[in-house]
Amino acid sequence: MREDRYRMGYHLMPPVGWLNDPNGLCQFRGEYHVFFQYAPGFPASEEKYWGHYISRDLLHWQFAGTALSPDQSFDRGGVYSGSALVSAGPNGDRMQLYYTGNVKLAGDYDYIDSGREANVILTDSADGIHFSEKQLLLTNGDYPEDYTCHVRDPKVFFGNGIYQMVLGGRKRGLAEADASQREDRGAALLYGSPDGIKWELEREFQTERPFGYMWECPDIFPIDAKSCFSFCPQGLEPEMYRYQNTDQSGYVWLEDAQSGAVENNFTEWDMGFDFYAPQTFEDERGRRILIGWVGLPVTPYENPTVESGWIHCLTVPRRLTVRGGVICQNPVEELEELREQDQTWWGDGCVETGDFSFWLKTEQMETECWSLAFGENMFFKYENKVFTWAFANGKTEEEDWGRGREIRRMKLERLTDIQVLCDHSVLEIFVNGGSHVMCGRFYPEKYNAAERCTIRQQGCGARSVTHFWHMRTMEVMDNETAVGDRRGTD
Repeated sequence: MREDRYRMGYHLMPPVGWLNDPNGLCQFRGEYHVFFQYAPGFPASEEKYWGHYISRDLLHWQFAGTALSPDQSFDRGGVYSGSALVSAGPNGDRMQLYYTGNVKLAGDYDYIDSGREANVILTDSADGIHFSEKQLLLTNGDYPEDYTCHVRDPKVFFGNGIYQMVLGGRKRGLAEADASQREDRGAALLYGSPDGIKWELEREFQTERPFGYMWECPDIFPIDAKSCFSFCPQGLEPEMYRYQNTDQSGYVWLEDAQSGAVENNFTEWDMGFDFYAPQTFEDERGRRILIGWVGLPVTPYENPTVESGWIHCLTVPRRLTVRGGVICQNPVEELEELREQDQTWWGDGCVETGDFSFWLKTEQMETECWSLAFGENMFFKYENKVFTWAFANGKTEEEDWGRGREIRRMKLERLTDIQVLCDHSVLEIFVNGGSHVMCGRFYPEKYNAAERCTIRQQGCGARSVTHFWHMRTMEVMDNETAVGDRRGTD
């Protein structure tokens, strides 16, 4: 598997098996911790654990094995998503992990209104490695009666002397036209606590009309003197330029969430093919950093790495800033240390690659019609104020780099600059200073030093300047056998 040509060089991915939602993102005592939904037995088993990566610089990583396992009666169906809170105490700093313990009962249940337990669970640590015994904090009986069994993904934060926790939820509903036709709607629950253990419901975030049937992975965080509410609504109807995936991820400013004015103010985090379940944290330098899952809960397209015993990865860490009321995303500065062999040109140009590991950056663009082509198989285009990512219709697997992915579009008033981070089988595109972003997987046929792919850019304008760097691989130390709950050894 280590020789798999689709394995990435500077994106975190599972040593083996399945990866999905990033969890418990934090910096604790100088070290970055990235937990993630992990099914090491995939595809034979989909049992969910929390995998764990640790780094001091976002460039050198240690896979620390499996941090949490589904070994209690209240999480036996899977250690589902959650968050980390770093707090100071009389005995030093602690890392507190809050997560959803999933339980699916055996029997004839629909697992929406019955047969499922969604429990909020806490464990903590003094070193970020060894965790205390688990505490059961909330169960289905603690949620409002008009919610289904789908309440999950606690994000916990602390401020002004109180703990707060936001949970994503699914409310029962009936369509007005036909009382027999169910129309559930997404919402979120905000709880408060004096100690992070005993919780009381403070309020709900919801809309007058359904905006998706379920809101997953909620997050509330401060940025640029405002508060952002991020969440993942499932079930939005696809449009030409919005909601093009099966499930979405985006944000509104908190005042819009409180007023219910969500639909018209919802901004998608990423307009590409593969992006979901982002989570943010603030590091010790005061940066707000976002990491998302390069994947989706359900897709109409394929990921051929399953044949090699693994699937999915995480985005690079993205630093968030605000410009003109819009949150911009850009790769954290540390990743620039992986760049080497700078090639620079002005105006249009082309370059060749054999391993698809590069960072392309074009600035000072003056154009109304632009294109970037990867051979004859994958294309980016800006025309008529629309930015497009499209795959050619291949007849064979070697020709079909998208494996069912076809086209994604986003409206763009003007194109001034672009960054393309390419890592073997994943692309992250940052446009106009990161105000618009696209992420997705692609599966090129095997190129090498002798057989190379031409990357051709046209229509940039004579004043444009392009840099093209080869990317070195970040260091990831892993132990594929390191699976076991590090609990009760604090």
